[in-house]
Amino acid sequence: FYIKITDTEVHGTPINLGVPINSSQDDFGLVTDGERTSGYFSSNRKRAGDDDDIYSFERKCELKEGCDLIIAVYDAETEMPLDNVLITYSDASGAVAEVRTDDEGLATLTDLAENDEFTFRATREGYDPNTVDFVTENCGGEPSRVEIPLSIPKDVIPMEDAPREEPSSCTVTGRVLAQTTNEPIEGALVTVTSVCDGSTQTAYTDAEGKFQFEATSGCDYSLEAVKTGLASQGTTITKLSCFEEDEEEIEVKASIYMFKEGDVVKIENIYFDYGKYNIRPDAQEGLDKLVKVMREYPGMTIELGSHTDSRSPADFNQRLSDGRAQSSAEYLFKRGISRNRVTYKGYGESMITNGCVDGVPCTSAQHQANRRTEFTIKSMY
Repeated sequence: FYIKITDTEVHGTPINLGVPINSSQDDFGLVTDGERTSGYFSSNRKRAGDDDDIYSFERKCELKEGCDLIIAVYDAETEMPLDNVLITYSDASGAVAEVRTDDEGLATLTDLAENDEFTFRATREGYDPNTVDFVTENCGGEPSRVEIPLSIPKDVIPMEDAPREEPSSCTVTGRVLAQTTNEPIEGALVTVTSVCDGSTQTAYTDAEGKFQFEATSGCDYSLEAVKTGLASQGTTITKLSCFEEDEEEIEVKASIYMFKEGDVVKIENIYFDYGKYNIRPDAQEGLDKLVKVMREYPGMTIELGSHTDSRSPADFNQRLSDGRAQSSAEYLFKRGISRNRVTYKGYGESMITNGCVDGVPCTSAQHQANRRTEFTIKSMY
C-alpha cells in the first residue's frame, strides 16, 4: 500500500499498489531505495517454487505532483454514462479550458494545482446543462472524482415513453425482502420514479415488507429502497400493463431485494467465454448495475469473486479466475470506482454450485452457470 506523508502529517488514505507488486499471493517485506525507484519484496508466487522467494523490481513510471481528477457525466434518470459531453472548467484565477467525455462518460484531468477552486460546466444536446464546484485537496494518492448528472428537460418527453392520451391507472403492490433469507424488511423507504413524467412517490414498508403506489399503464418505473445498514440494486417495471385485453384489471406486483454486510450477491449475466477472461459486451449491463449501486452507497466496500467451471486443470482454472476477477475490477475502476473500495479474488473451480464437478456429465449451459462473478459486501460504513 502507498500513502503520502510529509513531516508528521498523513495525506489521504492508503492506496493498494495492485499488480505486479501486490498479487493474489502472499507478498510481504517490501523495501526500496530512498527515491522508490527500485527495491525488493518477498512472495510465495507459484511460478518460482513452493516456498517464499525474493523478487527485485524497478519502477518505470514517474511519481507525479499535483492532483489528478476523474470527471464522470451520466444521465440523471438512467445513470448511464454520457459520451461527447463538453466540459468547460475554470480555476480560481479565471483561466478557462475544456475537455470532452469519452465513450464511457469519463474525462481525466492531471497535475491540477492543490487547494484550488474549480468550476465545471457540462453541456450536451438534449440535456439541461449542469455546473459543479470542486476544491482539489489531499493530492498525491488516487485520482479524486467529480460526478455531474445531466437531466433531460421535463417538457421534452420521448415519444416512445409518452403516456397515452387517456391513461389507465392501477395500484402496484410490492415487497422489500432480505436477499439471503427472503424475510420481509420493515421501515424501508421506497422511492418510485416514473420515466413518463419524472414524478416520484415514496412509501415506507410495513411489518410484512409491503408497499404500494399508483401507476399509469404503459409507463416504465424505477424502484429503489433505502434503509440504514442495507443496500439494494433496486428494480424496474417496463411498460407497465394494468389491464388485460378484455379491460379487466390485473394485479401488478414488484419485489425489491436488499443485502447487508457479509452477504454474497450474484451479478446477473456476468458470464465468460470458455477459457477466456475478457468482459463480453452482454456482461457489461450487470457490471453497470454494480457501478450504480456503488455510486448510491459510497461507504460500501466489496470483494469481487470470480468462479470457473470444472473443465480444464484446476491450476489453469485458478489462473483464469484470477484474470476474470481482475478484469471485472478494472471495469469498475475505469468507471470511477475507487480502488480502495474493491478487492478481487479468483476461486477457480473450488465453489461449484450445481454438482458439475470433474467426471460428472453436464450440458454447456450447466457449466456456464458456474462461470460466474459475485460480490461480497465487506463493509457498509
